[in-house]
Amino acid sequence: MPEAPTANINIEYYLDLVVRRKWWIILPALVSIACGVIYIKITPRVYKANTLILVQPQRIPTSYVEPTVTEGLESRLRTITQQVYSRTNIEKIIDEFHLYKDKPEKKPTMKLVEGIRQKIDVNLRGGARGDTQSFEISFEWHDPGIVAEVTNTLAGQFIEQNLKVREDMAMGTTAFLESEAEKMRLRIEAQEKKIEVFKREHMGMLPSQLESNLDMLDQLKNELSNLETRENAQKQEIVMLQRQIQMLDAVRARSPGLIQIAPGEPGQIRTDESDLDHLRVLLQQLRLRYTEKHPDVVAVKRKIALVQNNTSDDLNAATETEGEPEAEFEDSTGLQQNQIRFQVDDLHKNIESYQGRIMAIKKEIQVYNERIERIPEVELELAKLTRDYATTRERYQVLLQKKIDARMAEQLERRQKGEQFKVLDPAIVPQKPIKPDIKKALLMALIAGLGLGGGLAYLREMLDGTFYNARDIEYFLKTDVLATIPLAGQALEAKGKGIRGIFSRS
Repeated sequence: MPEAPTANINIEYYLDLVVRRKWWIILPALVSIACGVIYIKITPRVYKANTLILVQPQRIPTSYVEPTVTEGLESRLRTITQQVYSRTNIEKIIDEFHLYKDKPEKKPTMKLVEGIRQKIDVNLRGGARGDTQSFEISFEWHDPGIVAEVTNTLAGQFIEQNLKVREDMAMGTTAFLESEAEKMRLRIEAQEKKIEVFKREHMGMLPSQLESNLDMLDQLKNELSNLETRENAQKQEIVMLQRQIQMLDAVRARSPGLIQIAPGEPGQIRTDESDLDHLRVLLQQLRLRYTEKHPDVVAVKRKIALVQNNTSDDLNAATETEGEPEAEFEDSTGLQQNQIRFQVDDLHKNIESYQGRIMAIKKEIQVYNERIERIPEVELELAKLTRDYATTRERYQVLLQKKIDARMAEQLERRQKGEQFKVLDPAIVPQKPIKPDIKKALLMALIAGLGLGGGLAYLREMLDGTFYNARDIEYFLKTDVLATIPLAGQALEAKGKGIRGIFSRS
């Protein structure tokens, strides 16, 4: 048959085609529907059970106990899913529920495990604000009783694994913080020992000892000044005593007549009072510096009394023994000289002790000056050590606080007060199978049959060379048809399809 014109789609043409080739369409459709029915009959029934698990937030407010498990639910579910999907766990489920007891053939274990994995599905559900607050676990199997039991078992495993994962995370966090805190404690102890050794090595030069060093330096300087004053006083006293010795030597050399009685004043002895005046002036100077009980003041007062006693004794001796021999006077003078010499020796010893003490004090002053000069350098080194120590100690305090919080969070997880999974809708025994879907299978079979029949009908139409209307003849012969005479009904059925026409050659 020539190709039909395609300029304008002729609905009547296709309707006539369907009517003419109806059995080409109906028979494939019926065959396809029959195949669908057979598929439905022979395909095993597959049931599906679902359980909904709600994610309950932490029961204790986070303002009181900060959780250490900060991993998101989606990430945690992936971890738990991998544990549930593990070969060991799947094999336990297969053995527990005898999932392949009806299949005598032996399959490799990995194929069985992989087949079960493909039948388990975990889907997250969004919360009211877009946060994942629940998830659904589903399992497919051909036994409706087993499918519900397996689904509930999987839900229990998810809940158990979630508790274990959270507890392991909390315990791991606590163990890590305890380890870090212990390392930080050892580091602090090492720094403390280092600071202690540094302070011991630089004792006396520490910044905290600056005031005490300055006070000690002032005390040493005051003591040095006092010792120098005492030394000078002792030296002056030695000079005075040496002058007394010289006077006594002069008296012994000249005669007792050195002490004379002034004319017109019988019984009065004239002597040199310059030494006594010097002692009195020295006593006044010492009293300005020291008290009456000071050793230097007492010594000078004793010297003044001694001179006054010697003068009085000399006067009395001159009055009472004016006619005695000169030998007695010389003995008395020699005795006085020996006493004065003994005093001079004592004063020299005192001066030597003063000088030794002065030298020691000067050395101490030099030591304290060096300490004070090195204090800024020591302060910089100590500041570096203490700064590192302070930083380490601050980090240690932070770690201790975090460790305490982690222990509280761990106890929270142990007591199951943290975030938990709760079965909201447990799986129940399904009443209808999900596979095969009868309506869907029949509909697809019908569509496939109609499509196949329509294709066959169109192909048969294209292979048929019979003209069924005038338009086909006009299109094929490029001429006009004047009239068409239809065949009688019986003759048409006997002759097949076709028409007889009268046409012109114009």
